[in-house]
Amino acid sequence: LAPTGPAPRAIARLASREPARAVPNSVQAEAIRSRDRAVLVLASAGTGKTRVLRTRMAWLLLKQSVPSSSILAVTFSQHAAQQLQARVTAVAGPAAEGAWLGTFHSICWRMLREHHHHLALPPDFRVAAEADQLRLLTEAHAELVEARGGGSPALTRKRAAELLQRILHWKERSLDPLAVPPAHTPRPAAGSADAGGKPAAAERGDLAADSLARSLYPLYQSALALRGMLDFSDLTLRAVQLFDEQPQVLAAYRSRFQHVLVDELQDTSRVQYEWLRRITGQPLPGRPQQQPPFGRSGGAEQAVFVAADDDQSVYGWRGADRTNVLRFLSEFDGARVIRLTTSYRCSPHALGAAQALLSRSPSLLAKECEPHTPAADAPRVVLRCFWDARDEAQWIARHVAAQRKSHPAYRYSDFAVLVRSQELAAALAPMLRARGLPISTSLPSGLPWWGVPEVATSLAALRLVRSSTDDEAARAVLAGWAALPAEALDAAEVEAARSGRGLMLTVSMQAAERRVGAARSAPAVTRLLQRVAWWQQLASSEVGLQRLLDQIVDDYPPPTQDGAAAISKLLRLAERCGSLAALLSHLRSLQSGAGEEEGEEDTVQLLTMHRAKGLEWEVVYLPGWEAGAFPRPVDAAAAAAAEAAAAVAARQGGAGEARGGQSESTPMSRTDSALKINDVLDLFTEPGADKADKADSPLESESAVVNAFLDLA
Repeated sequence: LAPTGPAPRAIARLASREPARAVPNSVQAEAIRSRDRAVLVLASAGTGKTRVLRTRMAWLLLKQSVPSSSILAVTFSQHAAQQLQARVTAVAGPAAEGAWLGTFHSICWRMLREHHHHLALPPDFRVAAEADQLRLLTEAHAELVEARGGGSPALTRKRAAELLQRILHWKERSLDPLAVPPAHTPRPAAGSADAGGKPAAAERGDLAADSLARSLYPLYQSALALRGMLDFSDLTLRAVQLFDEQPQVLAAYRSRFQHVLVDELQDTSRVQYEWLRRITGQPLPGRPQQQPPFGRSGGAEQAVFVAADDDQSVYGWRGADRTNVLRFLSEFDGARVIRLTTSYRCSPHALGAAQALLSRSPSLLAKECEPHTPAADAPRVVLRCFWDARDEAQWIARHVAAQRKSHPAYRYSDFAVLVRSQELAAALAPMLRARGLPISTSLPSGLPWWGVPEVATSLAALRLVRSSTDDEAARAVLAGWAALPAEALDAAEVEAARSGRGLMLTVSMQAAERRVGAARSAPAVTRLLQRVAWWQQLASSEVGLQRLLDQIVDDYPPPTQDGAAAISKLLRLAERCGSLAALLSHLRSLQSGAGEEEGEEDTVQLLTMHRAKGLEWEVVYLPGWEAGAFPRPVDAAAAAAAEAAAAVAARQGGAGEARGGQSESTPMSRTDSALKINDVLDLFTEPGADKADKADSPLESESAVVNAFLDLA
């Protein structure tokens, strides 16, 4: 749950590209120093809403002497939380210490840790990663099939992922297992960029999957509870439950947090919005108001300040509901709207392309946007068309080589490829590597790579090879790779303690006597014991850490995209460290936040466009813009407009200014791109050239800019 994101060098580049305006414009200054109890900053891409939010936080700390402990700032992504923390601290210094700042998930995790006893949660509850969730859901399905008399095939990984997505969608809509209607098929919220109709056959398939997911939901929750786990959606859902069941806890938080700041409101889900309503004292429909209303918490004025742009909502597929923007205006009495209309990020060409596409997608709130940059010499958006993905990858590789040749200062880490989905990333990565590009992929879940279960289990295996009496490592390996149930492990630990033997030896003896866990666990335990013996033999022959880790990964390859990306990083770090002691020490420093992320390697970043703005790199490519690749609201044409517009707007106009001087391209591939090409071809022109000035010290420049903002405010 620690904030993660692009490497420090990339963040410094991001700071350098934000125009060093000496003072805010009049509307920004008005927002920064607003004394209204509820404010919505409505802004298009590049108009400075995030800068306004963090400058307001610094203004509260330095100009209004607001105690940091009474400020709660919530962001949507870990990357945004990291940036906000770094930049406010750079300006406010020690005054910022004590503020609660993080994502919805991390803030709720912190609250649940403090009050776990109220919800009967273990004090050391874990957050289930993707691999844990899929495994538990598969086990729940097997239990359901057995209860129904058998006859159903086992879940495939793809099917399990589809069912899990339904359950998580219900959670994001604030529905627990008892609240899901019998015929409720989860869909994106009305008005989101993912909503739309489906053929009748698809609807029938949805209903069948919906019925199965509804049956699995309570079993999945029981499996999580049995193992002392919550998934990410549970964090917010259980925090809302905590507030509803323990009003004294809610009252304490309301009294503490006098200033609540929220970024990217359009990307919040229903349950996240309900959490926000409660912590700001909004009355709930159909319930008597038991706590002081908004603005009357603890006798002091409570203020909420949110930033949003409904046109940039691209997370409907995972529960985001952009209509929360409208709910905020209707439910927070006297809410004031401040519109930011000048884009400092986008060139006139990029902004014009984005607005032309946005004009074909319905907005919830009317807004205008005009460029600050003159049209002359501004970077332009470029469109390239290809027959298939191989041609596309070939062109990207050639273009990277050409750019590095013409710009000797560029490293591979100055380039990024942003794609629509992890599936496209997985397909594109080997093609780019085959053409000579060093590619680094990002974790789909956004977790820090060292927190992924596959990494933890691999490290436990290394520890177990070093010492077979390391019971903590033995438990992690037996649970992760032998799927030994928690109750079987608990029983084995009791027997080990009674006999004075280690856990691994005890399980070995149980396996020999055919009394280890459930019957279906025995073969997996036997195989694991054989592999551990082989790893110990390798270690005794002094093959080295990297060779040993390679063998462990070969024996137990990562089952998830998160795991594969994380294990590749672990292997590179192991090569760098050389010994297990050095590797464990480095990882401990990363976990504590004191170490340097292994993200400064010289590679081209390949990640989904939801994970970054595009400003973090000199050159950005957006491949795979084709009909059907993006969710469709009503028809293909509307889908092309809505999702492409969101991507163009959110990623500063198709990366038209993400280069330090020239425009960049939006590759499109395959013949089914024709519809979208006809829609947007006239908006994209050949590249121009531009000499963009860079600040010598981005962080110092950022500090100076924010201080200038504060002086004016």
